Amino acid sequence: MATSQSRQLHRLSALRVGKLVDPGYYPDGGGLCFQISASGSRSWIFQFRLFGRSREMGLGPISTVSLSQARAEAARCRALLKDKIDPIEARNEAQRRAAVEGSRQFRIAAAEYIENNRRSWKNIKHAKQWTSTLATYAHPTIGDRDVKDIDTAMIVRILQPIWADKRETASRVRGRIETILDAEKVLGYRGGENPARWRGHLDKVLAKRKRAAVQHHPAMPWSDIPEFITKLEAKEEEGARSAIMLHLLILAAARTNEVQFAAPEEFNLKTRIWTIPGERMKTGIPHRVPLCDKACGLVEKALKMAKWG
Repeated sequence: MATSQSRQLHRLSALRVGKLVDPGYYPDGGGLCFQISASGSRSWIFQFRLFGRSREMGLGPISTVSLSQARAEAARCRALLKDKIDPIEARNEAQRRAAVEGSRQFRIAAAEYIENNRRSWKNIKHAKQWTSTLATYAHPTIGDRDVKDIDTAMIVRILQPIWADKRETASRVRGRIETILDAEKVLGYRGGENPARWRGHLDKVLAKRKRAAVQHHPAMPWSDIPEFITKLEAKEEEGARSAIMLHLLILAAARTNEVQFAAPEEFNLKTRIWTIPGERMKTGIPHRVPLCDKACGLVEKALKMAKWG
């Protein structure tokens, strides 16, 4: 096994890694892989098998871990495996020891949490939103604080100024801080109750939100539809993109974002099927929409206008 692995080492080069763009795993050998996720994130992965179980260990993004550094870390992991030591468990134990021996800044914990979880988030904007909101609202107060020293008073100091006027933002900031501190407790960097917890804790200090009455848009009377469609088609003849998209949305019974972010390769006009990828569906499962003659015509018109792609 060792001889076979050594012959397969160092398949990649820094130049080749820089040119790779397609999502997938690119092996360097000895368990080390360069990964490009569907969202476009680029990172190093160490794959191994121990006690009949296959596992993957993230070694960090390419922006902070070079090819040579990733190889050195992979070599260290292979050395642990020779002694039947799980490198993931070894790293977790090292982090627990570090938590006891030293400090761990919240901003570092937040950055690591975001990087470790960005591949599992369906929307690629989530990582940017987490980074932005924490930098704006949390870091000025607790960014340089040791995670084990963060208390309820600090969380209230962060949330109170925005709780009334920016309630949705404040709620997200609170939830993100709570999640990060929960993760830090699992890693051994802090103990005790989570100071950002809402139920039975912050809900005793911060005012509860009053639920606004839901105002639904009234449906168009069925008798008005023929006139509306006639006006819509007149706008289409004038080349109005919004009219084309709205008409397709109606015929396909689709959501606005499904039409807005549609790509040319999603449409197969031969089979008259529009396949919406799973990453743009709430269920995470691809959705196939049959297209009528009119819908196919709208798609063709949009493609000729270069409105997609």
